[in-house]
Amino acid sequence: MDAVRSAEEVRSEEAWCACASCVHLVEVNDRQALLGRGMRRYRPGTDLRAAEAMARHAQHQFWMSRPRRAAL
Repeated sequence: MDAVRSAEEVRSEEAWCACASCVHLVEVNDRQALLGRGMRRYRPGTDLRAAEAMARHAQHQFWMSRPRRAAL
């Protein structure tokens, strides 16, 4: 098993780790709800603007690494 130091090092076209709720939000492309869920992972007392910026950065990395799918 290989290990990585950060999420930015993970590269996969098909596999990614997410809870069932987040998988659903990705499938329906609800990025705002994902942002809210992502912000909850930071410690209580974290500045909300900082938490939002960190969550947005993590999501940007996720969305940019996903393969582009043709519109149905």
